Amino acid sequence: MDDAAGPRGAVLLADDEPAIRKGFARMLEAEGFSVETVRDGAAAVEAFKARRHDLVLLDVMMPVVNGYVACEKIRALDAGVPVLFFTASESEAALVRGFGCGADDFIDKARSPAEFVARISAAVSRARARAASGTPRSVAVAGASVDFLRLEVVAPDGASARLSRSEADMLRLLCGEPGRVFSADEIFACLRGAGYFGEPSALRMLACRLRDKLGAAGAAIVSVRGAGYKFAPDAVAGEASRA
Repeated sequence: MDDAAGPRGAVLLADDEPAIRKGFARMLEAEGFSVETVRDGAAAVEAFKARRHDLVLLDVMMPVVNGYVACEKIRALDAGVPVLFFTASESEAALVRGFGCGADDFIDKARSPAEFVARISAAVSRARARAASGTPRSVAVAGASVDFLRLEVVAPDGASARLSRSEADMLRLLCGEPGRVFSADEIFACLRGAGYFGEPSALRMLACRLRDKLGAAGAAIVSVRGAGYKFAPDAVAGEASRA
């Protein structure tokens, strides 16, 4: 980052409401972040090209270019930067589309300031830790090849797909200890930080998208009713729960 970055990192915030931009920028700046604000998705993409911020926070409904399109364009520029949607609605349809565009998380504008700052801080910290961890570039996962640095998976049939950061982190967690059942709370702690409890529907959608991107290897991600998820390398498609 450039010298203007705050000690805790640089955030790009895109929202078409001036009061929203001003209020949440002040909140983050008070916690040591530097914040650049823009009013639409097109401006967000151009701002990210110019600076490469530590985290991008996007409203969904914006003029010129909406948040979904901006997310896809920013994700194409940088596979690793945390991209969070900043919204007043977390409907299932919005979650499906947002995660499909490569988003890492959704933050409800009605959440408390303390939770808002905590989740931004956790996302930036995890991204920096990953960058410094020396993660192996390519890992074989149940017949699929996963590039955790480029966030790309090549399925056993040769089809390739981009992973969101959340999809990659969930896969890394599960395949790190094959056979162990991870609870929803454990998975969310890995994805978004200790103390965060997400919606079961969001986790189900995340698991379904990850299975789809892994192709035939997706059968290795098994839902254990009432307990969580596990990675079973020897699972076959007929044995894997799709819940």
